[in-house]
Amino acid sequence: MSAPQTINTVLSFICQRSDRSLFFFNVTQRNAEIFGYYIDLYDVETHISRIRREYGDNMTFFVLKSSDVSNGTVLCFLRANAEWMGKNMTLSWSLPETSKNLSTRLQWHYVGLDKQAIWICPHKSSDRCPEMTLTSITWDASKDFDLTTNIEATIEVIDSPDGKVVFKSTGNYDPDDCYKPPAVDTFKVDKVTNTSITLSWSYKHSVPKVCRLNRTSEWTGEEESVSARNSTFIIYNLTAFTDYTVTIECAKLNHNDDQVGHWSDAIQLTVKTLEGLPSVSPEMTEGGYSTGDQQCTTSGLREVTVFWKKVHPKNSNGVILNYRLDVTTDSPLSVSTHIIRSDVISTVLKELLCDQTYILKLTAGTRIGFSILPSILVISAVTSNVFPRVSYVIPELTDSESIVQISWLMDKNVSIVGFNVTVLWCRRNQLSGCRTGGDVEWIKANDAHTPVNIRLPAGSTPMEFMFGVITVSNSITRGIIWNQCIFQKDAAITQPPDNVQLLAFGVEGSLHVTWDSIPCTKTRAFIQYYRITFCQVTSNSANCTDLSRNVTVDGQQTSYTIEGLDTNRLYGIQLSAGCSKGDGPKSGMAFGNPFSGNSVPRAINVLRYRPYFNRDVALLYFKSALKMTPKKIS
Repeated sequence: MSAPQTINTVLSFICQRSDRSLFFFNVTQRNAEIFGYYIDLYDVETHISRIRREYGDNMTFFVLKSSDVSNGTVLCFLRANAEWMGKNMTLSWSLPETSKNLSTRLQWHYVGLDKQAIWICPHKSSDRCPEMTLTSITWDASKDFDLTTNIEATIEVIDSPDGKVVFKSTGNYDPDDCYKPPAVDTFKVDKVTNTSITLSWSYKHSVPKVCRLNRTSEWTGEEESVSARNSTFIIYNLTAFTDYTVTIECAKLNHNDDQVGHWSDAIQLTVKTLEGLPSVSPEMTEGGYSTGDQQCTTSGLREVTVFWKKVHPKNSNGVILNYRLDVTTDSPLSVSTHIIRSDVISTVLKELLCDQTYILKLTAGTRIGFSILPSILVISAVTSNVFPRVSYVIPELTDSESIVQISWLMDKNVSIVGFNVTVLWCRRNQLSGCRTGGDVEWIKANDAHTPVNIRLPAGSTPMEFMFGVITVSNSITRGIIWNQCIFQKDAAITQPPDNVQLLAFGVEGSLHVTWDSIPCTKTRAFIQYYRITFCQVTSNSANCTDLSRNVTVDGQQTSYTIEGLDTNRLYGIQLSAGCSKGDGPKSGMAFGNPFSGNSVPRAINVLRYRPYFNRDVALLYFKSALKMTPKKIS
C-alpha cells in the first residue's frame, strides 16, 4: 500500500471496503504507528474492544486517502506511542561573556509543513514561545509543541544597551536527536552453556529500535558490545565458569532505519557460565624440583619434591578438585599415577632411582574432567660434574623492604657457559618447606651472572619466604638449591671468625688453618671472603718481626694451608671476614710453628681460639704421622 496522501482527524473507528472483508495495514511514521482495518460495519464495537485490548487506549483517528483503495477512502486510526515520543527538545549553548543586560531572542518554525507560521519570541501575545533562558531553549511536548517534525530556529543573545549580538546560531533541529527511549521492560537469560549465553528482552512499544548489549567478564574488565535488532541474542565464545555482567540499552530507529537520539537507561544482569575442562594445566618450570641435602641414599634411591603453580581461576573453567600426576620412565610400561589435593603446590615422590630419568605429566581436573594438555617436567638422572650446580643462594635485602635481590655462587669445578638460570620463591612453612595452600613463583634470569630482583607482595616480609635457584644445561639439571640465610645488602661485618685452629703437618714449611664460618644468625652481611693475615713473631707476642702478609680465600671455605714458611720461626695468624663493605674485625692472634720434616707432626696449642680438639684436624695429624701423602684443603 502506498503512503497516505493526507491525514485528517475524524470521529470514527471504521475502515470499510465494499466487500465488507477485514483488511490490516501498518505504516510507521515517526513516533506513531498507523493501522488500517476493513471491518464489518455491524460489529464495530467488537472490533474496537479487541483492538483496544491489543494496542491500548492511546489512539487518534484519521481518514487516509490512498490510491489503491477502489472507492478512494479508508477510515483508520492512529495509535500514538506517547511514551516513545520525545517529551521535550532542549537546545543549549555557552556564552563567551556574561552581562546583567543580556536577553535571548528566538525566531523559529516547523520544517516542511505548508502554511505554517513563523514565531518570534519573546512575544507577549504568542502562545508558541518555548521556555527560554540565556543559555537554553526548551520545547515541551506537554505544552502542545509538535515534536514529530523538525524545527528550524535562529537563536540570538543580545546585549540590551547597545543591541550587540554576543551569540547567534541558526540550525535545523530534529527532535529525534534529543530523544531517549525508555528502558526495556524485561531482560532475562534463557539458556546458559559453558561457552554461550542466550538472552531475551521485551518492551511494550513496537516502534522500531536497535539494542546494544555490553558484556564484561570478571577477569578482563574490558567491555565488548554487540548490536541486536531482534528481541533475542546469543553471545558465543565465552569462558567457562565465569561471571559475566551484561547490560542492554536501546535506541530509536527513524523511518530511514537509522539510529537516532540517545540510548535508553541500561538494564543489567549477571550470569555465570557452566563448568568445563580447565583450559590449562598447572605450570611447572624446567628443573622445578628439589632433592634436599642428600642427592642419593647408599641404596641408590632419592626423594624428590616437585613444585607447580596453581591454575589461575580465569583458566580453571570450574572448581579444581584435584591434580593428576603421571610419572613415567624410558619404559612405557612403568607408569604410576598420583591423585593430589588441589590446595597444594608440591608433592613428594619417594624411592626414585638415582640413575634413572623420569618424565612427569601434570593435569588439573574439575567435575567435568581433566585438562587436555599436561605440563611436563623431566627429573634428570643423578650424574657427577656434567651439569652446572649452584653451591650457594644469596638473598639480600635492599633499601626497599619489598624488594629482595637474589644472586648465587656456582661450583668452582663447573663451567658457567651455556646454561639457564631460574629463580624461584614461595612462602616458608615451619619445616622450612613451601607452605601448603600458598603459591610458588619463578622468573628466568637474564644470564648466569646478573642478580634478579624480586618484588614481594605488599604487607609481607622477606623472612616469610624461601628462595631457590635452578640451573639447566642441555635439559640436565640438579633441581632447586634453596637459600640457607637472608642477608642485608651493604651491611658490614661486626665480628671475627671463631674457633681458629692451627695444625703443623704435610709438606715442609706448611701450617694448616681451620675456623668456624660466621653463622648468618650473627651477621647480616654475606661473607664473600676470609682474609688470613700472618707474620713472624717472637715468644707468643702479637708484634710482627717481619712484614705482615695475607691471603684471601673464598667465603665458603673453613680451612686453608699456608705453605713456604720458615720452619725455624714462630708465626702469628689472624683471620677476618670480608663483604662488599670491606673487612670485618680480626680475630685474636693464634701462634704456631710450620711443619718440619725433621720434627714430629704436631697440633699447635692455641688455647685462646681452640676450645676443643677438632676431629678432622686430628685425622689429618695422624695421616701425616703415618707419612701418608697429605692433601691441601681448599
